Amino acid sequence: MSTFEFTVEVFVFDDKTLRFDLPLIAGQKAGGVLPHGVKSFLKTASQAGGKTVFSSPAIANGTAFVASTAKFFPLLPNFVVCRPHGLNPPPGCQVGVFGVRFFSVSDADKFLTECEHEDGSMPTIVKTTEEKGHIGLMQQQTIDSYFQYYGKMVNQLNMLQDQVRTSLYRRAILSNLTNFKGKTVMDVGAGSGILSFFSAQAEAARVYAVEASSMASTIEAIRDKNPSLRDRVHVVHSTIENIDPFKLPALLPGEERLEVDAIVSEPIGTFLFNERMIESFLFARDKFLKKGGQLFPNKCNLCIAPFHDQTLYSDMTSRDTFWKNSNFYGVDLSGGAPRALEETLRQPVVDYIDPQCLLSSPHVVPFDFHTVKAEDLERIQIPFTFSVSSPTLVHGLAGWFDVLFEGADNHVGFSTAPWCTPTHWYQIRFLLTRPLAVNPGQTLEGRLVMTANEFQSYHVRFDMKIQGTDIVSESVLIDLKDPDYRYYSSSNPYFPPAGTTSQCATTSEALQERQQQQSQQQQWWPNGTQQQQQQGQPVQNGVNVTMHHNATSSAYVPPSVGGEACEAFPQQQPYPQSGGGYGCAATANGFASLQMPQSEIDRANAEIADAFGGYGDGSMGN
Repeated sequence: MSTFEFTVEVFVFDDKTLRFDLPLIAGQKAGGVLPHGVKSFLKTASQAGGKTVFSSPAIANGTAFVASTAKFFPLLPNFVVCRPHGLNPPPGCQVGVFGVRFFSVSDADKFLTECEHEDGSMPTIVKTTEEKGHIGLMQQQTIDSYFQYYGKMVNQLNMLQDQVRTSLYRRAILSNLTNFKGKTVMDVGAGSGILSFFSAQAEAARVYAVEASSMASTIEAIRDKNPSLRDRVHVVHSTIENIDPFKLPALLPGEERLEVDAIVSEPIGTFLFNERMIESFLFARDKFLKKGGQLFPNKCNLCIAPFHDQTLYSDMTSRDTFWKNSNFYGVDLSGGAPRALEETLRQPVVDYIDPQCLLSSPHVVPFDFHTVKAEDLERIQIPFTFSVSSPTLVHGLAGWFDVLFEGADNHVGFSTAPWCTPTHWYQIRFLLTRPLAVNPGQTLEGRLVMTANEFQSYHVRFDMKIQGTDIVSESVLIDLKDPDYRYYSSSNPYFPPAGTTSQCATTSEALQERQQQQSQQQQWWPNGTQQQQQQGQPVQNGVNVTMHHNATSSAYVPPSVGGEACEAFPQQQPYPQSGGGYGCAATANGFASLQMPQSEIDRANAEIADAFGGYGDGSMGN
C-alpha cells in the first residue's frame, strides 16, 4: 500500500505529565513522555501498511506504547484532539488530552479518513464529528437556541421578505450561469432553501441544501411542490461540520467523496460577524470546494464611522435613573446605578441611522472569503483614523457592511449603509462611555477589537483619542449578541424617507477607478440626492441601478436607472458630508459655519471628564 507522511505539531492541554502511546513502525518503538511544563513539540504522522500511526525520530528518554485506545476528535479543519480512552497508564505517568495540528486541511482530512476506514486493526480510533469546527467550542445551550430560532417560520419569513437580500442573491446566482449551469452546488445554512432553489433555477445539476435546524423538512416539502427541482435539490439535515463527504446522497459513479463547484450561503449577521456563521462558510470552503470553485458571496466590506446623536446618547445613559433612587421604600438603591449604566452601554444599538449624524467618511476593512482563514476571525483588530470637518461631540462608532458577488459573468453587490435601501440587518452603533468634543481639522485615532466568544458571537471594545492630545475615551466591553433593537424599542425611531435611498457601494477599487474617470465634480448630500456642482444642472434623486461588469474595463458601469427596489452599486460613492443636518452637533449648537476655539473644545472635554469622574487611561479596562 502507499505510504505518506504529514508534519504535525502536538499540543498539551493540561499541566499533568502526559504519556501518549505510539504504534510500532518496522518493529521499533518510538514515542514519548511529555514532562510537566512542555507545551508543544513536533512529531510526524505516517500511514504505512494500511495502519495510521505516529512516529517520532527524536524524543529523549521516551518509551512508547501502542495507541490503540485513543479517540480522535476533529476540532478545526486542521486540528485534531486526541483523547485517550480506557488506557491503563504505566507507573509514574498520567493520561491526558493532547492536540495535533496538521499543516494543511487536506492532510488532516486524509489522516482522519484513514482512521475511519481502518480494516479493524485499530478499531477504537474513530472519526467523530460532534466537536468539529468552531461549533464544537460553543456552549451547547447557545447552539440549541440558535437552531431553534432559525427553525421557526416567522424568522425565515423575516429574511425572505428582505427584498434587498433576496432579490440580490437571486440576481447574483441567475446572472452567473457559468458558475451554476450543470454544476454541483452546496448551500450552507440553507434555511428555507431559497438559495438552493435559485441555484436549481440557474440549471445546477445537483444542489446540496445543508440545514441543521428543523427547517430541513420544510425545504423538502417546498421542493416536492416544485417538480422541476425535486430530483436536483438534496437536503442534508446536519451542520456543515458534521457532514461526512463520503456518505452524501446522489454521489456519481466513481465519485468517492463530494467536491462542489460553487458554495452559496447567507452567513451574515449583525455587523457582519455576529452568529459566527461565516466560519462555517469557510469550513465548507476548505472541505468541499473544488480548486477554482466559486463562493457566493466572495467578498464583504466591514465599515465604521464616528457619529453624533445626542438624543440616543441621553436616552441610553439615563436608563440608570431608577437605580439612583436613594429612598426606595427606605432603601438606597444608588449602589446599583453604575452596573445599570454599564449594562446599558454593553448593548450595541441596532436601528437605522440618519446619515446626517455621521461625521466622516467610513473606514473600510475588506474581507475576501476565498483567502481569509477561520482563525483570522477569532480576533479582529481594526485601527482607524478619522478627520472631522465640523465642531461636534462624538458619541461613538457606527457600523455596516457591503456584500459582493463576483461571478464569472457578472458582478453584483449590495450595501447596508445608512444611505442605502433598508435591510433587516439595519446598522449598528457602539457608544463611548464619554463623548469627545472635537474641532474642525482635528483627527480622531483609535482601535476597535472584536474577540470571538463561545456564545456564537463577539465581544467588542474600542477606544478613541484626539490625535496630538491626551484626551481619550473608550467603550465598555460590548456584547454583540445582546443588542438594543432601538428600531422597535424606541417610541420615535428613524426610518429613511421614501425616495432618499439607493443601493450603493461603500467602497471598492472599481468604484474608485470609476470616480477618477468622472469629468465633473459631484457631491452626494446626506439625504441621498446627487447634485451636479455645475450651476444650472438638475438634481438627480437617489436611484437604484444594476451593477454590470464591462468586459473592456475594470470599472463598474451602471447602464440604466430605475428598475427593482434592490439593485447593486452605482458608480459614485455617496459619502455623507460631515457635520450639519438635523441632530448633529454643529446645527444643534448653532455654530454650523463657525470654527469653535480650541479653548472651548478643551473646556467641553474637561466638563465631560468631570461629569464622568475623569478620563480613562486608554487601557480599555473591564
